Amino acid sequence: ESIEEAHTATHIIVTDGVTKFRRTPKLMICICKSPNIVKLEWLERSAKEQRVIDTTPYLLVDDKEAEKRYSFSMRETIQNGIQVRENGGVLGGLYVYICSGVAGN
Repeated sequence: ESIEEAHTATHIIVTDGVTKFRRTPKLMICICKSPNIVKLEWLERSAKEQRVIDTTPYLLVDDKEAEKRYSFSMRETIQNGIQVRENGGVLGGLYVYICSGVAGN
């Protein structure tokens, strides 16, 4: 899908097991919207069972090479995202007004 559609994702499949995990703009948008960052096997198993199965065993939380390369923890990223979304997002509880004439408009 296009990057314009990334914010609508409910589940994110980031690798097929062969292709290495890559930190792309589309992935960064998806991670902000969903804690379901899963392996391709989740999709294949769901299709085989003809139902959406639990994502827990298929979460991509064991790619130590990618975590080292990008200096992050997927487990912490997923947990932080859940907490931020529960609080209304990054700007949850804030009212932001952008005035006309601000640089960049």
